Amino acid sequence: MNHGPTSRAGRVVQSIFELLQRRELEPLVALYSPTCRFEDMATGESVIGQDGLRSLLLEYWEGLPDFHVADAHFIESDPWVAVELGLEGTHRGTFLGYKPTGRRIRWRACAVYSVDEGLGVVNTETYYYDSKRLGEMLGSQSHN
Repeated sequence: MNHGPTSRAGRVVQSIFELLQRRELEPLVALYSPTCRFEDMATGESVIGQDGLRSLLLEYWEGLPDFHVADAHFIESDPWVAVELGLEGTHRGTFLGYKPTGRRIRWRACAVYSVDEGLGVVNTETYYYDSKRLGEMLGSQSHN
């Protein structure tokens, strides 16, 4: 990763990426508020709360066991953090409704975080990416 954070909110988000890389689920989830909201703008789906986030992360790790942030570029204006991301993983399990292909995939995304600086936790994460392009990489066999 490069172009790291300089603000407290940015450092919270950086910690999320580090825990994601190490697959440390509970410490990662603890960096989100109990009533957090994760919105996937490409699919229109959202999850509310730490339990929903935990399930989403497990789904990502099942579909892409080596899922990781390849690069991250931060734009910060406390309490907001926007990060342009390069994401990678090998499609070894069902992911976003697509059956495993064994393909290595890489896609660009942007995530915008609202951080409660007093508590040091994320209140909202809004995730943007090109779902059509990602679907093409995952193969033509779509959702169930």
